[in-house]
Amino acid sequence: MDLLARIRDDRPASGITLWWLGQAGFVVKGGGATVVLDAYLSDDRGVGRRYAPPIAPEDVTDADLLLGTHDHLDHIDPEGLAAMAAASPQAAVVVPAPAVRRVVELGIPPERVRGAEVDVSLESGEVRIVPIPAAHAPSTEQAYGFHRDELGRYPFLGYALELGGVRLCHVGDTLVYEGLGERLRGLELDALLLPINGRSWYRERRGIVGNMNVFEAAELAAESGARCVVPVHWDLFADNTEDPEHFRSYVAARHPSVNVEIPAIGDGIPVVAAGTPAR
Repeated sequence: MDLLARIRDDRPASGITLWWLGQAGFVVKGGGATVVLDAYLSDDRGVGRRYAPPIAPEDVTDADLLLGTHDHLDHIDPEGLAAMAAASPQAAVVVPAPAVRRVVELGIPPERVRGAEVDVSLESGEVRIVPIPAAHAPSTEQAYGFHRDELGRYPFLGYALELGGVRLCHVGDTLVYEGLGERLRGLELDALLLPINGRSWYRERRGIVGNMNVFEAAELAAESGARCVVPVHWDLFADNTEDPEHFRSYVAARHPSVNVEIPAIGDGIPVVAAGTPAR
């Protein structure tokens, strides 16, 4: 059975299922909702994908919510997001407030697009969203940090989601910053999605903006208290990869109580709320 059919047939009786799309992209199923998050589903276009998109964006016809953490190609995919929005006309689109104009210019009706701002909770159907700040950079020519637009709004976000009784956080592209661990711990997370590709002088010289590395992500995972931690952003581009086993082995050595789930395209990761029997 192909991946899209497996996702469509997935109806968790409790909790959620995380379906990885590569890089930082996921479909999240749970609570009667289908959420698509940071899906990069366009063809290569010269950017060096190591494999083809696992699903076609125009085939995503049953999404209830389309989320993008920031306006970089592999998170707000111009072609893919527009195609998914057209194929799922019922879906709301949530992006950082500074990216709203850009997303509307893709042809998505403005009444469907909602601008997310840090700590301002949003609800869409059965899904609750709390945006958190991410420390990132627009390009390698600009500093990493908390960038703001002229209205003081953050262009780089993570999203804490609650659906199906499960609390999930996708931190977006970010470095570790003061207070992030405490913020995540306060969310009482069932699942945490963390980038692990790191930063490199050589990669930045080639125009690649980085994130926290394996060791920082492992320490943050432990500090967060999340019951399940999933490493992301390590596989798609040949010159921007990391071995997730480095992450798992470091966590196992330093923080053996932390549960690491390494995602694989085609295999759903079930997550249930604390106190719920595993499926």
